[in-house]
This record gives sequence, C-alpha cells and structure tokens, in this order.
Amino acid sequence: MGYLDEPRNIAKLRKVFYLSLGIVVLLEFILIKREHIDFSIEHIAEFPAFHAFYGFIACALIILVSKFIGHLFLMKEEDYYD
Repeated sequence: MGYLDEPRNIAKLRKVFYLSLGIVVLLEFILIKREHIDFSIEHIAEFPAFHAFYGFIACALIILVSKFIGHLFLMKEEDYYD
C-alpha cells in the first residue's frame, strides 16, 4: 500500500497544500511592491493576490479546454479495436 492510499495522508497533504497556498497569497499582500502602471487595463494587476487568482483561473481553463479537446477529437469508442 502506497503513501497516498491512506486517507489520513491525503488529508495531511491537502492541509499542507492549503497552508502553502494561503502563505503565498499572504506574502503577495505583504511583500509585493505596487508600482505605477501607465496602461489603462494593467491597473488590474495592482490588486492584491491578482496573480494567484489569475494563475488559478488560467490553470482551470487549460484543464477544461484539454478535456474538451480530448473528448472531441482524441477519445475513441469502446469497441474501436474490435
């Protein structure tokens, strides 16, 4: 039985993941210096934790688009090789 097969280990890993995610967002609030931005649409990047949310949304979209493409083009029917 592997390390990730036990539910208590999965719970520990989940807690570590959420804790590290919270620390990254907190550090962005504290450490990132906000600079003056000249472009009209780039003022969005001045919001705290913008990059964390942007990365999460981008990752979720990559997963959804990949699944859509996989189901649309790549997957074959169950009896494809019969």
